[in-house]
Amino acid sequence: AWGFDAIPNPIKAMVGKPTAGARRERPLADDEWETVLVELQNLHPTTQAFICFTRWSAVRRGEASKLRWEHVKGWGTPDVVARLVDTKTPKLGEVNGRTIPLHPEAVAAIASILDDPDKPPRTGWVFPSPKDPQKPLPGGTAYQAWDRARARAGLPPNERGEIPTIHDLRHTRL
Repeated sequence: AWGFDAIPNPIKAMVGKPTAGARRERPLADDEWETVLVELQNLHPTTQAFICFTRWSAVRRGEASKLRWEHVKGWGTPDVVARLVDTKTPKLGEVNGRTIPLHPEAVAAIASILDDPDKPPRTGWVFPSPKDPQKPLPGGTAYQAWDRARARAGLPPNERGEIPTIHDLRHTRL
């Protein structure tokens, strides 16, 4: 009734249509992780724990930096979970967040920076800034520390020339 069937679809006539490119992904092999882990030893303990946590929890850097003790449940049990807030991928009609179970190595990363691993704080940042504990560890600090450790470890690029980034630790765990 509106006559839209007479309007040609420009996509159908297109030559060389765009395709979905290969997704960027450069997970680490176990031996590569061990090599970088050696290079992380000289970092501030909070920065080192943050990087290890992102590797074993598969969370994004921003999600880890926003993690507060109020969102960690089950500490001291085998079933520790973390509620991630303000995440990148929201579900329609829900607050942007999700709860994830933590791998024992992710829990160990957090425990490594506690004065008493049996009595974690009830409030505050899980990964506080070394300069100001009232603020979270800046994401740039972790990014730069990762990049330097990766470079010192001499990790090669993959077949597409991609070097592993801190975000690739998420894909390594997944």
